[in-house]
Amino acid sequence: MKKIIKNASCLNPPLNFKALKDSENTLLKHRCLDYYKDMLLFHDGGYFFNNALHLFSASSMERHQSIFLINNHINGLYGKMVDKYYFFAEDVFGNLFGFYENTIVLFSIDSGEIEPIAQSLEDWYGLISSEPQYYTGYEILQGDVSAIIESLKTGHRLGAIFPFTLGGGYNMDNLALLPTIANLEANASICAQIKHLPDGKEVTITPVNVPKK
Repeated sequence: MKKIIKNASCLNPPLNFKALKDSENTLLKHRCLDYYKDMLLFHDGGYFFNNALHLFSASSMERHQSIFLINNHINGLYGKMVDKYYFFAEDVFGNLFGFYENTIVLFSIDSGEIEPIAQSLEDWYGLISSEPQYYTGYEILQGDVSAIIESLKTGHRLGAIFPFTLGGGYNMDNLALLPTIANLEANASICAQIKHLPDGKEVTITPVNVPKK
């Protein structure tokens, strides 16, 4: 945990005892309290690696911040595909890290692929710290991108204009700054369109709606 805290760009204060007790019942339903409680006593989420990595909050009332509200929205978008998981963080593209019993997974929001990556929150912290580029995407935030970095901590992620899962590039030419919720909704639509198609099948995808500058 100390390694990743060194890369914090905006760290929320820890939950007080009452707020933690109020959160326990919901967290217990998803079998993640054992992982998550220790973190909440240390910090209630925040932003790391130039705001590329975002850990959700158990006390915020904002939909893009609240671990409860955003999980409700994710379940509404993806349905049974994600009903076993409870998500606690996102990378710069909006891909999600979630709890499932004794495992932490990475959920790709455009393809629907779910990859087990760690056996505990401590292991996950170590993984993120050792491979931050792969697991957060922060190295894309190079050059004159201070405005983008600032927007990432106000409810935005970098959404692919042409979907990654269909060959879109991980570069700024193929990325647009989108509100977190809009990015989730766009990628859930893509996922629903391609999830059950065989490899090589030609598809017509409704592109991400890029806001006008």
